[in-house]
Amino acid sequence: MKKLVTLAIILCFAAGGGLVYLRVAEDHTAPEISYSDTIVYSDGMTEEELLEGVIATDDEDGDVSDTLTVERVVTNSDEARATVIYVAKDSHNNIAKVTRVIDYDMEEETETEEETEPETVTVKTSAVQSEADTETEDTDTDTTGMTDTMAQESESETQVQTESEEELAEDAPRITLKQTRVTIQIGDSFEPTDYVDSITDDYDNKYTLWRRIQIEGNYDTSIAGIYQLVYYVTDTSGNSSNRATLLLIVEDEDEG
Repeated sequence: MKKLVTLAIILCFAAGGGLVYLRVAEDHTAPEISYSDTIVYSDGMTEEELLEGVIATDDEDGDVSDTLTVERVVTNSDEARATVIYVAKDSHNNIAKVTRVIDYDMEEETETEEETEPETVTVKTSAVQSEADTETEDTDTDTTGMTDTMAQESESETQVQTESEEELAEDAPRITLKQTRVTIQIGDSFEPTDYVDSITDDYDNKYTLWRRIQIEGNYDTSIAGIYQLVYYVTDTSGNSSNRATLLLIVEDEDEG
């Protein structure tokens, strides 16, 4: 009987030792992600370019750089830097995630905006002046006619916007506005982004896209007139969205 008890005790110790060994042998350590090269982020950079010089190593698997991916890229509010999030994993599915802040180069995008703006503003300035002259010479009935003309122009622009969206590539972002025309009085506050309804993309999230909204056109809420603003967004892969148009009408309180 004593021999059986002794044997049972020995077996229990052996089983317990095996469990302890298995627990110790389990791998709970995530890989380490490191980088040495200095890079500058610019719109349209590929994941391959963002991963240049980045490596991931694991204490058991060794080099696991082939698992590296870029989870997301977010441009910082100062528009001078961008935050890149790298992810890697080992064979035991231990996941490592590292955040890296790099410089953000907006020079090319700014130059494009400066080249595009004068053409847009010049065309709209002529239209505004022509309508302003007509309003001065004609009666209140003419003012009503001008409003109808503006409504027709707005509907036309909406049709152009819809056609533009249909021609976009599948991986291009989409931007839609809450309305195509807004009327305010001289001196009223106006925030252009308040009229953005939705921004969607097959890769970037809304937070990333919101920081990349571009608006072409000038306006002055202290001067009565009609101003055209064109909205679009470019995702982190360099794909440009449709161009959505908003007419801003600034009226003088004394008119009408």
